[in-house]
Amino acid sequence: MSQHGVSVIIPSFNQGRFLGSALQSVKDQEHPLLEVIICDACSSDETENVVRLFPSLDITFVSEKDRGQGDAVNKGVSLAKYKIIAWLNSDDEYVSGTLRFVSDYFSNESKSNPAIYGRTLKVDENGSVIGQMPVRQWCYDELLNHTYICQPSVFFLRDFFYQVGGINSRLHLSLDYDLWLRMGRYQDFVFIDKVFSKNRDYVQTKTNSFKLESRIEFLCCSYVYGGGVWSKAWLWRLAHFQAMSFVGRDSPIQLEVIKRYMFAVYLIKINFKILPTMSKKLNSTLKQIRLGGDLSLHDTE
Repeated sequence: MSQHGVSVIIPSFNQGRFLGSALQSVKDQEHPLLEVIICDACSSDETENVVRLFPSLDITFVSEKDRGQGDAVNKGVSLAKYKIIAWLNSDDEYVSGTLRFVSDYFSNESKSNPAIYGRTLKVDENGSVIGQMPVRQWCYDELLNHTYICQPSVFFLRDFFYQVGGINSRLHLSLDYDLWLRMGRYQDFVFIDKVFSKNRDYVQTKTNSFKLESRIEFLCCSYVYGGGVWSKAWLWRLAHFQAMSFVGRDSPIQLEVIKRYMFAVYLIKINFKILPTMSKKLNSTLKQIRLGGDLSLHDTE
């Protein structure tokens, strides 16, 4: 069995303080066929100096303006020379042995699934483990209601990425969730009960900074790929975060009352089929998702 190479795509912007840990985790993999492609949006911090600290890694460093994280990942995949794609954000890390395991998996000709995912540790800003990210066995219907796949623990084949059109860079917060849903419509993912990565959780992450907006994008993704059915699970989370914006956590009883009221309003709007007109944000997001990925089908080797 010949071992396949792995291309690690790292989108980055002013993340020099974390990038070194991410690159060290890649270096520690000790994989013989490994490249790193860093797509940097013209960072003004120590990013470039950090990259120079890893001369033994096969690194392609591209620093130029882009249209956001999704555009950076698409660019990175287009430069990849290996068929296995790993997407690692600059503030996340791999667990030792991950990339060798992934390479061995895809090198086994009896394995026909083009995408796999595993478990993810949650770490704080300093890298200390504070828990595990939620995960469950693959089920597309469940994926429409829950984000149980953590992005740094997903690995896929380059051709499969192109088949579904790559990342939709019009999306700001749900671009990975949108990609998993499009991929999952074509082929089941395989869950590997093994910790693959560490996901850094701190106040400045996009998900933590835009909680309400991210729930709106997740809700709209679920609606589009779920056949035009509004997910009650995502509506409930949306109601929760909107209620939080009114009363916060200091009044739990009032919070619960407002949350249940808003959820009931959503259900009424669903029954009368007027939810899509409730806000410009919903309409705009639905349009962006329906435009799909940015890449046409590529004839890759």
